Amino acid sequence: MTIIDRPPIRRGGDELPVSAVMRALPFKIPAHLARIAEEAAERAERGEVDHNVSGPVEASEEAKRQQALVRRDALDKALTAKRENCRAGLSVLHPDQYPGELQAWLDDPYARTLLLAGRTGCGKTQAAFAAAAQAARYGAMTTDKRTGAVLRRPLIVRAWPVNQYLRELMPEGSPEPIWSVRHRAVWAELLILDDLGAELDDVATSFMRKEIADLLDARLERWLRTIFTTNHEPKVVETRLGERLWSRLSEDSTALAFRGPDRRTVKPLTW
Repeated sequence: MTIIDRPPIRRGGDELPVSAVMRALPFKIPAHLARIAEEAAERAERGEVDHNVSGPVEASEEAKRQQALVRRDALDKALTAKRENCRAGLSVLHPDQYPGELQAWLDDPYARTLLLAGRTGCGKTQAAFAAAAQAARYGAMTTDKRTGAVLRRPLIVRAWPVNQYLRELMPEGSPEPIWSVRHRAVWAELLILDDLGAELDDVATSFMRKEIADLLDARLERWLRTIFTTNHEPKVVETRLGERLWSRLSEDSTALAFRGPDRRTVKPLTW
């Protein structure tokens, strides 16, 4: 935490105490925050505060509890009913769904983008959600952008099918404001975008390219992890995404090709 020194606040030539400044602000500040600010100012005046503190600050137990609730709520919303079995993490995956490679990706503090590709029903989406649950419950290796420190910590995960994400960015496409949808996607510590390259008309394709490229740019800049899934071969994905988005998607990314059996195959009914 860094405390920035500012000139004393004065009114009519008289210096005002912190409490008076708080009361003079055009908005209401909760009493406990005002009290904390006053106590911090008093400690600083007595020389009890280091103005140049650097490095991570240990969170309080209450802050840790609130963070755990946010992670659990995010995971609950990401795991739809049909993905509930992914909650246990990578242990639910078959060997041909790359559980070892997915764990290695989570253990690499510099890994950013993961592309899971394969035909419909081969288990790639299940693998993506199992990896997300693993990261939310047991953590992933991360790097502190400011200090470069490497540590393992649980992540906040979000997930959308690509077409649903685009619909929510349309007017009246979501009950929440568009800026809120974008904010949740940009700042998710691990984001799943499912079914990249799905069929769209020309207008929607242009909109998709810009929105997903901008989103990926923002996430790469913030050192955040993103998992994409697609049913298509590389050339098809490149054609549908366009040069710019394909270039960003390919940058420092890992790709896993799923070639297992179709797990959605339904046995024919007999009677």
